[in-house]
Amino acid sequence: MQQAAAASLRTFLPRAFRRPVTDQEIDEYLSLFQVAYQEDGSFEQAIQYALQGVLLSPKFLFRWETPPRSPEMVPLDDFELASRLSYFLWASMPDDRLLELAGKGELSQDDVLRAEVLRMLGVAKNPNEQERIPNCRLRSKLYRTMAGNASTRTRIQARP
Repeated sequence: MQQAAAASLRTFLPRAFRRPVTDQEIDEYLSLFQVAYQEDGSFEQAIQYALQGVLLSPKFLFRWETPPRSPEMVPLDDFELASRLSYFLWASMPDDRLLELAGKGELSQDDVLRAEVLRMLGVAKNPNEQERIPNCRLRSKLYRTMAGNASTRTRIQARP
């Protein structure tokens, strides 16, 4: 039972947290499963308890970013960039393509980032596409900017 729970958590946690997870994070939620399983004896109830713990985590509820270690601005990592882009343009979590590029460390490359923004502007992730960016002028300006010259793009960075 514990192996099945661990496998479920290894699949679910990276999607929920929108980034790779550590073994320590998996163990944390696996311990919730173990406590519930020892008390109830039901796999379904125990895995539900562990998944509820994930869904209550600030790492799921909020766009979690690693705090900078210095007062200077630092570049976002690719997973943070994927989350910022997807929530800004789609009001939803990153799709498989963004997470794949982030995992390869390619999303922050200028040409890849530009292509992904253009793809995201052209793909409706939900039926209320125009509501994602209410100002159509902003949407149009974003598209023109990202389709334009590479030198017009500034580095996206996190502030302390």
